[in-house]
Amino acid sequence: RRSGSGPRFDDEAFQIVGIPGVEITPELRSQDGTVLAEGLDVLKGTLLDDGQVAQLETEDEELSLELAWDPEKLIPDVVPEEGIIERRMAERELEQKKAKEEEERAERERLRAELEEFRNSRTIPSEPRLLLQYLLDTEINELEFEMTRVRPSLTPEFFAHVKEQVVDSTPESERREQLEGMLQATQDFVTFMDANVKALAAPADRLKKMLTSKNPRETIAEMAGNGEIDQQLMALLFANIDMAAKSGNDRAAMFMEKIHAYAMKFYEMPTEQPKVVLNKEA
Repeated sequence: RRSGSGPRFDDEAFQIVGIPGVEITPELRSQDGTVLAEGLDVLKGTLLDDGQVAQLETEDEELSLELAWDPEKLIPDVVPEEGIIERRMAERELEQKKAKEEEERAERERLRAELEEFRNSRTIPSEPRLLLQYLLDTEINELEFEMTRVRPSLTPEFFAHVKEQVVDSTPESERREQLEGMLQATQDFVTFMDANVKALAAPADRLKKMLTSKNPRETIAEMAGNGEIDQQLMALLFANIDMAAKSGNDRAAMFMEKIHAYAMKFYEMPTEQPKVVLNKEA
């Protein structure tokens, strides 16, 4: 019997208000109406009049609720996986990184397309007077590209015309400053371009020999024995790889990368890098 607590009841049998289906019968009560231990077992887990949850004096097991009845298999079995949160976070970060890279690539392509459209919209003049104005109207970051395009027109007649314009301009004026700057820039560029064309002429022939060979490995080994695998050749090969990749010619880029990798086995880096002198002041 539970001592000191438990409700008293006078009826032979009764229902507990608010808890339907729980019935206390006479055999579960003592003579004074107190609920016996057997009755408390019925009340176990329910609320008594004083607001306490009915419990037995000796309780060995705890009540628990388990959902195991699922004959139609509506609830799938869930097996917890180790590190599932970390793996999904890593997958999400990878997806976000790929999306960002794709956005950046699309933006670069858009800017490149706009630049190509702008360059193609310009008409290149051949007359020295118009060519001079063409270069003066060119933005500084596009000047090197435009001078490369008009290199055949940068003739002695062009430089003679620019010098005449410098003489005819007002001393210390903005116009003279622009003309003198353009004269210096074009002369230095022509000197630089001609020197590089001459320096790359021989490497270009060697590169053609290397790329068109039916047996590139034997050709490269033979060229290495003749001392033809030098810095100029490797730089030219690398530039062609870069140009092919940027133009989307992946097949050519991959082929030249293999050639480059094999040629590197025979290439010795020079201890001192060569210097190109553009003018006396440089």
